[in-house]
Amino acid sequence: MFIFQQFRFSRAYKATKSNDYSLRALGNKMNIEPNKMFYALAYILPYEKDGWKYWCAVDSSGEDVINWGEKFGIKHYLVFEMKFN
Repeated sequence: MFIFQQFRFSRAYKATKSNDYSLRALGNKMNIEPNKMFYALAYILPYEKDGWKYWCAVDSSGEDVINWGEKFGIKHYLVFEMKFN
């Protein structure tokens, strides 16, 4: 659920039954232009290596968010796009 000052937006998404999801801010790492879509948030499972779980290594990697699944072997994640008019 996204809650704003004068409205709220609710939507259910299919996900795994994992408790390892983490909400990552993406829009603060790019130039946002009016009337252009941008990736605002990602709800991700961690990158796992040698028994450790990494979330920050994923969103700070510089990789395009659309390629995270392939690059890091992440089984599932959601990307939220936004546009300011």
